[in-house]
Amino acid sequence: MTASRDTSRRGPAFAAVLGVLWLAMGVFYLGDGRTWLGLAGMALGAVSLVTWWWPDTAFARFVWTSPFRRKKGTDELSAPDRG
Repeated sequence: MTASRDTSRRGPAFAAVLGVLWLAMGVFYLGDGRTWLGLAGMALGAVSLVTWWWPDTAFARFVWTSPFRRKKGTDELSAPDRG
């Protein structure tokens, strides 16, 4: 099997748990009559489950990467110290 079709590789388990909880909350709010909260919960659940199902996509890496962490560019790493 190729790496893209390998079903043994999944994302972190907490992504699946969060996805199921968000979906359940969305269904609960839709049944309660709160449409926007229900749709928001279902959208967040779908995002979490997608990042669990396909963990190697650019979208999943973007979602689970901290916004405070940044990589240095190659020119900053290879430039000599001029200080």
